[in-house]
Amino acid sequence: MNRYLECLQSAIRESKENNHDKALALLNEAENAFTPLEKSAGLSKEELFMLRGSILYNQGNFDAALPSYEAALKENPESTDACLYLGKTFLQLGELENAKVMLQWALKNDDMNQNARLLLQKVEATLQDGLDAHRSDQLLESAYNDFSRKDYSSALKSVQELEETYKEQYASILNFRAFIYMAKNNQEMARTYFEKAKTVNPESSQAYAGLGEILYIENKDYEAKKMFEIAIRLNPDNKFALGGLNKLPKTSSIFQGSKILKFVEQMISEAFDLFSKDAFDSALEKITAAEDELRKRDDADCVMMSRLLNFKGSAQLKLNLLNEARMSFEEALTVYPESSPACVGLADVFSRERNFDAAKTMYEWAIKINPQNEAAHIGLQSILKYR
Repeated sequence: MNRYLECLQSAIRESKENNHDKALALLNEAENAFTPLEKSAGLSKEELFMLRGSILYNQGNFDAALPSYEAALKENPESTDACLYLGKTFLQLGELENAKVMLQWALKNDDMNQNARLLLQKVEATLQDGLDAHRSDQLLESAYNDFSRKDYSSALKSVQELEETYKEQYASILNFRAFIYMAKNNQEMARTYFEKAKTVNPESSQAYAGLGEILYIENKDYEAKKMFEIAIRLNPDNKFALGGLNKLPKTSSIFQGSKILKFVEQMISEAFDLFSKDAFDSALEKITAAEDELRKRDDADCVMMSRLLNFKGSAQLKLNLLNEARMSFEEALTVYPESSPACVGLADVFSRERNFDAAKTMYEWAIKINPQNEAAHIGLQSILKYR
C-alpha cells in the first residue's frame, strides 16, 4: 500500500481509539511521505489536515488547530468543512468577525449546511448584542444625566429607547433558541420560540424567517413565501429569508399567472398577513372572499383550489371550528388526492376530537404521499403517545 495512505488510515484508526498523540505522529509521517507522485495520482492532503485540526480542536488547542484547517482550505478552496471548522475555531478564539467570514463562505459553498447557518446566526447575534450593549450603556447614562438635570422628557425618551433595545435582544435570544431546536429537528418547539420572539418583538425579521423555514419544511410553500416576504420587508438584508425565498419553487404561489384575478391574490395576501398576527376571524373572511371568487373561474386548477381550502381549514382549526375545518380539508383532498397537507389537516382535526386511530391513519397517509412532510411526522409521533 502507498505509504502516505497507510499512515493516514492508521492515524484515522488511532484517532477513533482516542490515541491522539499516536495519531498526530502518524499524520506527521504521512505528510512527510506525501510526494509529487501522490499528487499526480489524484491524492490530496486535505483529509490529513482536517483530521489533524480536529484532533487539536478537540484537545482545546485552538491556536494549533487553526493553521491545519487553513492548510486544508488551501488544498481545497471549496471545502465547506474547512470553512465551517475555521469558523468554529475563530469563534473559540474570540475572533468573531473572522468567524463570521468563514461561516459565510461555508454557506456559500453549501447553502444547505445547517450547522454553518446556526453558528453564523450565533456569531451575528453576539456581534449585534455587543453593539446593543454599548448602545444600552449610552442610553442608560443619558437617562440618568437627564433625570439628574430634571429633564424628565428626555430621560423618558432614553428609557423608551432602552426598552426597545432590550426587547430586540430578548427576541434574538428566543430566535436563537428556536434555531437550535430546528437543528435538532424539533420543529414544534422551534415554532413555539419563533412565535414567542414575534410576540416580544413584532418587527423581528428573523422570527418570520424562521417560521417561513418551518413552513417550507412542512411543504407549505405559499405560506412559507409569505413569511419570508414579511421577514424581508422588515429587514431587506436578511440573508436567511432571502435564501429561503430563493429555494422555493418558482411556481409556489398558488395564484401566479395573468389569468388569475388580482382580487384573489390580494385577498390571500391580506389573509396571510392577518393569519400571522393571529387575527384568524379576519383572515377567514378574506379566504372566503378569495374562495368565492375563485369558484367562479374556469382557470382555477385542482392544486390551486386544494391549497386555498387547506389554508381555509387551517384558519378554521385555529378558531376551533372542527366540523368546518374537516369539510375544508376533505374537499381539498377530494379535488387533489395527492395533497399531503390536506391529510395532515384532517389528522389534526381527528386528533382534536381524540379519534386517534383515524388521526394515525391520516398522518401515515400524508407521509406516504410526501415522506418529507415534517408536520406529519411530528403529528404521528404525538399520536403514538396515546396508543
